[in-house]
Amino acid sequence: MQTTPLIASLADQIVAHIRTDKLAEGDRLVERKLAEQFRVSRSPVRNAMKLLHDVGVLKQGEGGGYLIADVEAAEKLSLESASTEDDEQIYLTIADDRLHGRLPERITESEFLRRYGLTKGRLSKILLRMANEGWIERLPGHGWAFLPVLTSLQAYEDSFRFRLLIEPAALLEPTFKVNRPALLRCREEQEWLVNGGIWTVSDAKPSN
Repeated sequence: MQTTPLIASLADQIVAHIRTDKLAEGDRLVERKLAEQFRVSRSPVRNAMKLLHDVGVLKQGEGGGYLIADVEAAEKLSLESASTEDDEQIYLTIADDRLHGRLPERITESEFLRRYGLTKGRLSKILLRMANEGWIERLPGHGWAFLPVLTSLQAYEDSFRFRLLIEPAALLEPTFKVNRPALLRCREEQEWLVNGGIWTVSDAKPSN
């Protein structure tokens, strides 16, 4: 499943709904009602609930749909920000460890907790961000699997050449619309890199 900004936003809204309405473990979340409440179609709500299932907030019900599995995890996911300095550093450390081969392709939550000294709530927030960015996914049953990432100079060059072909053509599509807030965020990131931030970013390790 591809996690879009809409799905990530809906996941946050569902977590806030659980907390503010004081829902309990075992309570059922009704897809149709959530779609009406958030004024979206049912498909992104379904995907948002799957995302929350992957990080342990929800569980599948016997008759289908989702039940609340862990209220404490939902509360911490809502209250603890992944943008704090500590969580941001842990996120970057996990990315660096994976990029340089210090983490296996498959890893359990217990190993994450033990290795990085995290609480369950903080880990859920970081895993949600990683899943949203598309470089980790929940395995059936237990554990997580890292997805392929660009880890070599050749891969970066191939990706860049592909983008040179595809992205200009996409801009010419009649249905294309600019997401101005996202565009401005990208511009800010690029300006930060140009103004010296690039020297603080770890280099990719070429593969042998």
